Amino acid sequence: MAVIERRNTEKLILEAARKVFIRKGYAGSTLQEIAIEAGINKALLHYYFRSKDRLFDAIFREAFIRFIPRAGEIIFSDEDFPKKIEAFVHFYLNMLNENPHIPQFIIHELNVNPEHVIILLKELGLAYDGMIDLIEDEIIKGNIRPISPHHFLVNLFSMCVFPFVARQILQKTILTDYGDDFDRFLEERKREIPAFIINSIMVR
Repeated sequence: MAVIERRNTEKLILEAARKVFIRKGYAGSTLQEIAIEAGINKALLHYYFRSKDRLFDAIFREAFIRFIPRAGEIIFSDEDFPKKIEAFVHFYLNMLNENPHIPQFIIHELNVNPEHVIILLKELGLAYDGMIDLIEDEIIKGNIRPISPHHFLVNLFSMCVFPFVARQILQKTILTDYGDDFDRFLEERKREIPAFIINSIMVR
């Protein structure tokens, strides 16, 4: 019973933290606000997660632990390259939409403690090598034009992540026609990003 109670309390805290991080950003959030959101006292929060960094590490790992296996399935599937790009963009945008605080956290940590992010990503085992091998293999097969896999990956991730990093600015400038309907914009991005990338690299 104690184990179940502990898991339930941890889940409650993580859900509260996720809400506060989304609402106020990582840098602007405090443990006191998270404790209030969870309906517990700060001492209990400290018992489970001794610092905001540890709390966010748990959320970060939870999100990417779900993401990494699926990303690997997409990369190593039998689908053709355009289908893989489309599936990857769909899944990546969905993951970011469910965890919009992650890009802000990464930017904050890269400015304050870049090694923290690098260590986390390495521990989680993101399949960058597999993606590079996939691109190089497609070039050898003559399916896509010769490109730098590194630039390709930077372009791909940038196109997916930027709307979340700059959401507030975009909604008040470029995306005014969408009002508060950011989800509609993301659904369009799921089509626009693969189309843009595939049209720019495929051999016709």
